[in-house]
Amino acid sequence: AFDELMDYNARAYNMPQADIDSLRSIAENAAGTVISDPALIQLITGELNAYISGGKTAEDVATQLQSRVSLYLTERG
Repeated sequence: AFDELMDYNARAYNMPQADIDSLRSIAENAAGTVISDPALIQLITGELNAYISGGKTAEDVATQLQSRVSLYLTERG
């Protein structure tokens, strides 16, 4: 399923092979982290969609996610 999704994204968004390889590596090496908080899921998917659609660079997404998730966690105490 992952390969099919990556093939689709590669064609639909003209993703470079290096990006596909990075995403594959992240997925294959995930250490069981589960995010069940809908607000965090929304933050993450919004930023990932901006990257996939070409609206933001990977670096911008990482910086934005780090900032927004840190703020969210701080506010939740």
